[in-house]
Amino acid sequence: MNQNYIQVINLACIIYLIYLTLRMSRNNVPKNLKTQMEGSSIIDTIKEVLKDELKDIRGSESQSHQKINGASENSDQVSTVNQGKGSDVDNDIINWIEELKGKGTRHFSQNDEDGAIEAIFDKIGTKDKIYIEFGVEDCTECNTRYLREKKSWNVKKSLLLDGGNENKEINLFKEIFWPDNIVSLFKKYKVKKKFDLLSVDTDSYDFFMLETILEAGYSPRVIVVEYNANFEITEARSIMPPDEDGDWQRWDSTTHQGMSLLAAMRLLARFSYSVVWTNRVNMMAVRDSELGGAVRLGAENWDRGRLDQHRCDDKGRALAVITEQGTWEGEDDGGKGSPHVRC
Repeated sequence: MNQNYIQVINLACIIYLIYLTLRMSRNNVPKNLKTQMEGSSIIDTIKEVLKDELKDIRGSESQSHQKINGASENSDQVSTVNQGKGSDVDNDIINWIEELKGKGTRHFSQNDEDGAIEAIFDKIGTKDKIYIEFGVEDCTECNTRYLREKKSWNVKKSLLLDGGNENKEINLFKEIFWPDNIVSLFKKYKVKKKFDLLSVDTDSYDFFMLETILEAGYSPRVIVVEYNANFEITEARSIMPPDEDGDWQRWDSTTHQGMSLLAAMRLLARFSYSVVWTNRVNMMAVRDSELGGAVRLGAENWDRGRLDQHRCDDKGRALAVITEQGTWEGEDDGGKGSPHVRC
């Protein structure tokens, strides 16, 4: 029988026995209960005992949930920790995250990112209206054009980077960026450590790019980062960085690119960000402190289906395995798994 049911039965028995005892004679009540009874009714005394018993039951339930949530032996198992009920935030934040799923609209973004970004800042407000976005091409279609043209964000202090385009009127600069030079570029363009929005889209080493930025102490309030929806949601994977004497490689237009949904979630959680929105291309996360606590919903909550727009990787390349802590410790998957990424 479920342990909680047994406790409820025991509780009912305790209440009944107390009631009978008190009815028979107040003089026979145990001393600790007699003290509680002075100036109180029988019902008041029962309430006190009931309150203590309910605390025990709640404590038992909490321990059971922790055991269930921590029972994974497989490092790739989908995390379902803090699915709203166990989170550190108020219910209105959980409800807002649920409502945010329907807020996506497209003005200038690749998909429906514009509406979600606007809704996030409608909720948490803006502080400096500064955005940093790279991988924007000429920024005709990007995640920050709507903010720049329709929401009066600070163009002069914001920064756009692309490997093949430049437009100084909107602070778009032509730069080749990789994980090993992105911090120096941020310093070159005097990017503040804290600002409102970071949008990352490299079509390649997004895990290592975002990790490098956050490790360097940059702390945007909101992050938009691309992930690869062709991975299984149970897989925490990224494409491998080059060997020590190798070079960073451009995307070859196959499914061998970026990081998985679960890898992105783990990386963001490592740096205290709560995922609040996804489509099949991008993920959005808000710094925990902006929400009043951490929200860690399971990967199944963010699964939006596969993208299926690119040819598969027929080279069987190994992928980096990302730990539950959101780090890469040098392990690869040996070219196994990920059937919708590899041919």
